[in-house]
Amino acid sequence: MSTKIVNGVRFTQTTNPAFPSVHVSLNSSCHDPLCYGDWTYATWTMYLQRRVNGTWTTIGTRTGYVSSSSPSHRTFTNVRKQGPMRVMTMINSSAYHDSAQLIDHVI
Repeated sequence: MSTKIVNGVRFTQTTNPAFPSVHVSLNSSCHDPLCYGDWTYATWTMYLQRRVNGTWTTIGTRTGYVSSSSPSHRTFTNVRKQGPMRVMTMINSSAYHDSAQLIDHVI
């Protein structure tokens, strides 16, 4: 699990490998007492990456949005259990929070 707090908004990513699929959940919530639900909205891009010859190589992508009232759930399919893997999610900035990066290692 990977968690990051950005300008009062908590983003949490959970990865569940069930090969040949990798399931990923992304949630956002208010961390700051002065935070409002609209602040938790963010668009994002997820990258499933495998380490090949010392470099992280993207083998799949997913896009979407998340908010406190709408968590995101994505599945990468036909994934071979071969070598180190991770899910890197880039959270785009909004009027309420800066951008963020979450990394969760699969194996």
